[in-house]
Amino acid sequence: MSTLGDRALIIAFGIWVKELTGSNAAAGGAFFFVALPFLFAPFAGVLIDRFPRRQIFIVTNLAMAGVMLLGLLVRGEGQVWLLYATILCYGIAAVIITATQAALVPAIVDEDALPDANGPLQTSADGVKLLAPLFGAALFTVVGGHAVALLDAATFLVAAVCVWLIRAPGDQRHVTGALELREEVLSGLRHIYRSRHCARWWAHWALPCW
Repeated sequence: MSTLGDRALIIAFGIWVKELTGSNAAAGGAFFFVALPFLFAPFAGVLIDRFPRRQIFIVTNLAMAGVMLLGLLVRGEGQVWLLYATILCYGIAAVIITATQAALVPAIVDEDALPDANGPLQTSADGVKLLAPLFGAALFTVVGGHAVALLDAATFLVAAVCVWLIRAPGDQRHVTGALELREEVLSGLRHIYRSRHCARWWAHWALPCW
């Protein structure tokens, strides 16, 4: 449900900006603002390791449900900045939700059940990613931007309630000591750099380009 709200929102809000301004560049700005927070995605783990993941997921989805209501204030081109602010918040929330969900699954199921849990979860998420843009565009055409904002808010609320009903006995803070933030970030970046996948990417793409 959270992914459905995310993906439908991106397309619908881009169309909304285009309708209000008549500018393709302004509509493209919506995609810029949603992509910008993903530059900081590698640092999301530093945040979620300091709090229970289930709590972060619920609070983030509830916050996004509230943010979506800003769309109800949009009446003309002068309020386009509200749509940009909303979609920027969505990008930030998407980074947090994605990292939190990945870390939360092992806290819910046993280790030997992880493949059975991750398989359907990934399949459903990818299926929603394919259908949600069409759904968002069609919905905007039929009922308008304000209704899309309300329905998106509802999807975030449903996601928060569903995870609130889930019990996660393995969910706990993974950072308990006074670990320096800078050292933790650098340790994570060193781990990524040393991974085989990163080494292959560096050899095949980064070095030739450089």
